[in-house]
Amino acid sequence: MKRITILGPSGSGKSTLARELGHILKVPVVHLDTLFFKPNWEEIPKLEFLKKVETIISTEENWIIEGNYTITWDVRFQHSTSILFLDYPRRIYFWRVIKRLIMYRGKTRPDAAVGCVEKLDFEFLKFVWSYPKRRKETISCLEKEQGNILIFKSPKETAKFIQQLK
Repeated sequence: MKRITILGPSGSGKSTLARELGHILKVPVVHLDTLFFKPNWEEIPKLEFLKKVETIISTEENWIIEGNYTITWDVRFQHSTSILFLDYPRRIYFWRVIKRLIMYRGKTRPDAAVGCVEKLDFEFLKFVWSYPKRRKETISCLEKEQGNILIFKSPKETAKFIQQLK
């Protein structure tokens, strides 16, 4: 398990899991938000973003890449030794997003791009709430993949997995 893709809704714990796995496995971690955004949440062009991801995948022997960004799935899935999907209930990840907004309000999270200050944004909350519609696309794509795909239905399952790795 040396090239890992981590997927899941906002607030599910992708970044936290990536950091923990990076520490345990001694593998560099890439948070896709740090590649996609400039300060003030300004997006870079999608093809430029994809090129950045492709460069990491082609130049780094080992990596953990967390984040959804479907434009990167083909290249990430093709090169991943493991794909981890945090498929938690909405009540868990939505609450975590609210908690994160409160905790980091006016600050930049460790997994966010430089200059991207956390703020309460109704559009983002609406995006998070509507994740179950996008979940179907994730499941459909994962069903087509070969290899080591792990789907965690709860934080307890994820914690058990981490303990087993230790």
